[in-house]
Amino acid sequence: MPVSRPTNSTAWLERMTPPSPSDAASKPARPLSPEAGVHLAEASLALLRDLEASLEATQKAVLARDLAELEQGTRDQMRLQRALAILWAEYGMPTQPSPSTTAWLQSCAPQFAAEWRAAQMRTLQLARVQAALLARAQRSLTMIANLLAGPESSYGSNPAALAAGPRSPVSRLGEEHPCQA
Repeated sequence: MPVSRPTNSTAWLERMTPPSPSDAASKPARPLSPEAGVHLAEASLALLRDLEASLEATQKAVLARDLAELEQGTRDQMRLQRALAILWAEYGMPTQPSPSTTAWLQSCAPQFAAEWRAAQMRTLQLARVQAALLARAQRSLTMIANLLAGPESSYGSNPAALAAGPRSPVSRLGEEHPCQA
């Protein structure tokens, strides 16, 4: 049975699909030249900076309750994470940063190691803050949904009552309301 090879029209699709963790674990990391290490470090730092900016923008969107911006930021973050995984897989590195990744970076591109670690820590902190903001927003929405679904939900604004105008202590028949003395 012939092995199918990607054509020019489908090769880009394979590059967009992140490798599975088992693929990365089975593929040994190839030794990189110093130039390749520097290129990998620079590209990774650029993606991490973009991820930081996206996380900051989505945090503002959560606080402003801007769902369209939040959705766009989430898509952007997924794209950046995928791009980082693809970049690292191309160089035979694990797709998730680890202590061995940091050690490799220290040996291959020491001028970027401190900046990489700082960017990694900032990104993790921003992700934690965003997770907390989203959890708070979800609790608020759950509380509002429970209030609207509860037995007191009929105490909310009634369109018919609002159309009739404000209630007065005198009933429509001209009699005084029994509760108003």
